[in-house]
Amino acid sequence: GLESQGSDTGSAENLARFIRAQHKEKERRESYLFPCSTLAKSTLADSLAENSYLSCKRIETYETSENENLGNCMKTIENPQVAIFFSPSGVNSAMKYFTDAQRKDIKFGAIGETTKKALVSYNLDVIVADTPTPSAVINMLKTID
Repeated sequence: GLESQGSDTGSAENLARFIRAQHKEKERRESYLFPCSTLAKSTLADSLAENSYLSCKRIETYETSENENLGNCMKTIENPQVAIFFSPSGVNSAMKYFTDAQRKDIKFGAIGETTKKALVSYNLDVIVADTPTPSAVINMLKTID
């Protein structure tokens, strides 16, 4: 099978640097397919396109939309203590369903700086996982009082 590389980079900018470093010595042009959401930033594709030896074709393969049952699902959760988000769209969809009291009492976590910025825009204190890995999320959770 294939071995994944670059999973520890933590951001599109760092992943682009990793890919460029891996292909500096290549003699032929490399082409990448970037299947993504309609909401995905163009950071990775733009960064790779800046190099003459790499090209990146962005293809929107799915549309991100709020679950129509999200509000009802959120009402069934009693006294949540922690909420961890991995995307800004998840933050923006869910925040309208948290009460002011919940926003005050819940510990909010983010996987990634962009998601952190989305949470901070709601005037929340946020903890962040160092990398988008299960072990980093566990380590982040261990920091909660």
